[in-house]
Amino acid sequence: MPIAPRLQRNINPDKVCKYAILRLDKMRKDGVYDRFMDALESGDAPHFLKYLELQKIGDPEESFCIKLKDMFAPDALLTYAATWRASGLEGADAFADDIMELAHRAARMPNRKVPD
Repeated sequence: MPIAPRLQRNINPDKVCKYAILRLDKMRKDGVYDRFMDALESGDAPHFLKYLELQKIGDPEESFCIKLKDMFAPDALLTYAATWRASGLEGADAFADDIMELAHRAARMPNRKVPD
């Protein structure tokens, strides 16, 4: 039986999370997204590192990412979608539908596994 992993942020001495988030939304807003994509293709992307969020425990922008191939992603996403749907917030149903779509795609992932 597989062993449950620990969150990397909790076992790394520097408390840095497993993933860093590249803020493509901010790049689009600043008008540099297309240049970034071109730089990626050409191998010249270092000046775009200002859009990288290297997150640590307690950071104001701290997040937790779940890959869809995580074997527990479908259930986690279904619960998240249900919580949004129950919130009564304007637009919640549409957002919940988006999350449900992710949950269904996660359930169909051929490479589902216990996260490492």
